[in-house]
Amino acid sequence: MAGFQVTLYGRFWVSPEEDEANELLLSVASVWEMQIKIQLGKLKLSLPLKELVKNQQETNDLMVSPVALGHVLALDALPFMRPYWAVGQYIPT
Repeated sequence: MAGFQVTLYGRFWVSPEEDEANELLLSVASVWEMQIKIQLGKLKLSLPLKELVKNQQETNDLMVSPVALGHVLALDALPFMRPYWAVGQYIPT
């Protein structure tokens, strides 16, 4: 995706990875889910997960974002959305 450039209404846009103002974040919840999938045999990685995350932190300045109780409780303010895999399925409310 490098070199992705768009002109929109006279403004110049660059790809997210080329904009140095952007931060690369990974939720610790995503790492948790990846670990579960590894243990279930549904995800295979070329490196152990711990090593992969550490490598990305060092190479790409990846920041692992923690999940705090306040983050979870704030979900109460968002509208309910069906999971992508449940579209078209009946979900009792």
